[in-house]
Amino acid sequence: MTHDKFYLPDPLYRILPVIYIVTGILTPFTLSSAMTWFSGLLLIAAGVLVIMWRLSARSRRRKMARRRAERRAAAMDSLSPRISEQGDMRWE
Repeated sequence: MTHDKFYLPDPLYRILPVIYIVTGILTPFTLSSAMTWFSGLLLIAAGVLVIMWRLSARSRRRKMARRRAERRAAAMDSLSPRISEQGDMRWE
């Protein structure tokens, strides 16, 4: 049995947490029962949680990319020749 991956279109994927939050806000007003209020709160919580996860992941990716760039720059810097006090080039 194969498991094909399901991908949402990018615009829909990006707006999904907002849809959760808006639906969570509108649900209790369209139907009035305790269960719809509870469902609305769960949808709002899910939307906020997804936004927080995405922001955290983006922050981690940016930090990792910055570290990689710093390491790459340090490695390239260590490969460049240095001019000694006597004026001749040396590799350090």
